[in-house]
Amino acid sequence: MKKNFLLLIILAALWGINFLMLKICLIYEPGLYIMFFRVLIAVLFIFIVLRKKIKFPKSIRANIFLFIFGLFNIILFFGFWAIGEGTETASLSSIIIYTYPIIVIALARIVLDDRLNRYKIISLILGFSGMVIIFSSQLLIKFNIGLIYLLIAAISFALGAIFMKKYLININTITINFVQLLYSLPAMFLWAFFTEKLNFGGFNILFISLILYMGILGTAAAYLIYIDLYQHSKVSSIASYFFLVPAFSVVFSIIILHEVNSYYTYIGFIIIGIGIYLTSLGTKNKRNIINKLPE
Repeated sequence: MKKNFLLLIILAALWGINFLMLKICLIYEPGLYIMFFRVLIAVLFIFIVLRKKIKFPKSIRANIFLFIFGLFNIILFFGFWAIGEGTETASLSSIIIYTYPIIVIALARIVLDDRLNRYKIISLILGFSGMVIIFSSQLLIKFNIGLIYLLIAAISFALGAIFMKKYLININTITINFVQLLYSLPAMFLWAFFTEKLNFGGFNILFISLILYMGILGTAAAYLIYIDLYQHSKVSSIASYFFLVPAFSVVFSIIILHEVNSYYTYIGFIIIGIGIYLTSLGTKNKRNIINKLPE
């Protein structure tokens, strides 16, 4: 338990800083290309360091499922996140995206027929209320389509979590992480190539350093922790800690980027955070929803 708690803190810090790194990188290069290079660095790092532990699944079904997981967890998530943060602050982006634990509950009820106890119902109400407050405050200032893109990213991330928990439980963590990233690379590149223009003049020391951080620590290492936790723990038992990601992001954004959001945004974040915390309460034993997948 202590090990998992420490891993969750490390994961939250790594991912919280990612939002700042992306915001700075957007000064130099377009968002989709940034995410492409982030994934590329992660693939190269995992292959160099952990290639002996990578075992490609033999069945076509398993490989298709890994691509689908990468579609939700990397391609759509990273893509819409990058586009969305292009119009929003790093802290607000993190708050919207990390409503995903609450979205997981709603989707699990629909997709997995997962029962809702009173805590989960309250968390859904609080999460929705927090979102309404944030969106309302942004409408009063200036509504940007980026908020919608960020919400799409959160939904995609949530779908990836459910998909992994249901279909990928029997594949080792390193293989899942490497293969999802590898299979996502071509799609990420094509999306960027046909919609954005790469400016090689932005490749300075700062930009390269941030991309290396995002690729190695913020993606390769962080996803290894994330997948391992989801494979060996109940979703509800770790979901409550993910409010720490936007918490780290908000604090770092204020200190480093001097970002200022409206009071309504912070109120919405607090309400969403309480909702996420409630997802871990009142957990009961559930029927096994894991479908075994042969490698």
